[in-house]
Amino acid sequence: MIKSVDTLKQLNLLCWPVLVIGFQKKWVSKNDIEDYAISLLDNDPDQCNNISILASAGFLESYEIETLLLKINLHIEPAEALDMWRLAVLITLKNANYPDDQKISELQQIYSEFEYPEDMQTCSIYSQDNIDPLIAMSDVIKLLKNKFSIK
Repeated sequence: MIKSVDTLKQLNLLCWPVLVIGFQKKWVSKNDIEDYAISLLDNDPDQCNNISILASAGFLESYEIETLLLKINLHIEPAEALDMWRLAVLITLKNANYPDDQKISELQQIYSEFEYPEDMQTCSIYSQDNIDPLIAMSDVIKLLKNKFSIK
């Protein structure tokens, strides 16, 4: 999976529910959790105790991190958080300095990793629509950006 935490930050989509999904799927590291918690504490030192503890995530066991993450109020549905990840991963892939054939190969892995979302069917090299998978990927990015009101 392409590392897309920075893309989520740039899109202002990084939040605890997104990090929960990312941590469970091993798309984010303890350092990513720690960095996000520290950024929240820098902006508001009165954040809850769990966030303060997560600011030291590098010293915690994975099960401890997941327990703390799940205690934080999750105001986004898991499916929506997964779509945020998908958007970030697709944008990261689109902007990657890879040859087209490598991008198409990565796109197939992403399609599989996200369990074959219906809106990505035309991204498959096996699609019967005869659409370039990279053009189809751009269409999915536009669709997801519209869903999250991102320009």
